[in-house]
Amino acid sequence: MTWPRKIFIESTALFQLGPRVENVDLARLIELRDFVSARLYVTEVNWLEYLRFRKRDLRDVRNRLVSAKKDLGKYGLSPEEIDPILNQIDSLLDCLEAHFRDKFQSLGIHILPVTSIDPRRLLTMSIDGTPPFEKPREQGSERSTEKGFRDALTMFTIMQETRDGTDDHPLVITKDDLLTESFALHSGEFNTQVSCVDGFAQAIKHIEGRLSAAYRESLRRESEEAKRILMDNQSALERKVAEIRELSSSDLGVLFGLVKDDDGQNLSVDRVLSVEFQEIESAIWKETGGSTSRILFRMKCRARLLATRPYNMLLDYLPTYPIGGNLVTSGFLQSKKNDQQEKTISVWFYGQAVFDRAYGGWTLKDLQIDRTMPDPEDIFELIRLRGEETK
Repeated sequence: MTWPRKIFIESTALFQLGPRVENVDLARLIELRDFVSARLYVTEVNWLEYLRFRKRDLRDVRNRLVSAKKDLGKYGLSPEEIDPILNQIDSLLDCLEAHFRDKFQSLGIHILPVTSIDPRRLLTMSIDGTPPFEKPREQGSERSTEKGFRDALTMFTIMQETRDGTDDHPLVITKDDLLTESFALHSGEFNTQVSCVDGFAQAIKHIEGRLSAAYRESLRRESEEAKRILMDNQSALERKVAEIRELSSSDLGVLFGLVKDDDGQNLSVDRVLSVEFQEIESAIWKETGGSTSRILFRMKCRARLLATRPYNMLLDYLPTYPIGGNLVTSGFLQSKKNDQQEKTISVWFYGQAVFDRAYGGWTLKDLQIDRTMPDPEDIFELIRLRGEETK
């Protein structure tokens, strides 16, 4: 699932914008549109309906002013301020279409011309009451209501615009349930799938939900690509791991040098025998776009230990373990040596790899493995990515 590439504002939603063609939800929708590179449309039918409504509304305002002027005249008052306002209204009415066309254009709302439709098909749909036309009246009346004609023009225009548009994911903002039903009914014919929402707020929610999912999917794909490129250099990773000569208790992820045996009993780590590369768990690109890029990664390794079951222990909080050598601590440990056993645990390291772009691929330039964590923002992203993959 991805976000809509084409968004259509139907009349019932368009009227909500009022004469200024703006509200906070439309502003947010335009912001989202620009972010996802979508296109915003009104059909010519909806544009003309909106224009008619605005003309009627403006004429009503003018009529109320004329009426107010007459009423004031009854009291011997003749406010001169009303005449200039009436003149302004008349001037606006003369150029109302151009005024709102410029307004729509400035907002990046495209007016979509009505598509060519077979009149006989519209006639058949009207008689049969096929959505968006209403059903014929009951109680013996055979005459179908005419409601639905403009909605049918709107529906077919949008369907034609999104025909075979598998990547368009068109979204229509409408409060008309019958029109919504008609999109579902006719979508198969045009090989498209139109989604409908009943207002700007729902449109924003619809897009943001898919944008979030799409962003996560995009991030996952980028992470998988970064992991693949790192694994193409697995031998270099293994050599870097082999260069690790010492681990701390925090590297092993244990407190006071203790690990658990299979029965959940404490074991004290005496020695780290070896550390081996296992897998790249998560990776993210940094500083992409140039000839050189970085990949930050979280790497899982396998550590082989010798551990004993202690009966008296006093150790540093963070003892250190030379690979293949004895532990280093200022404390002391008494334990039953005959209880010594080998155990394998997982350990994690963070690192970064620098790549140069060459011949359509990536060449490893530098590789570092850190036993210290990266910046908090980067480590959060690496851990979050790992959480996404395990869902």
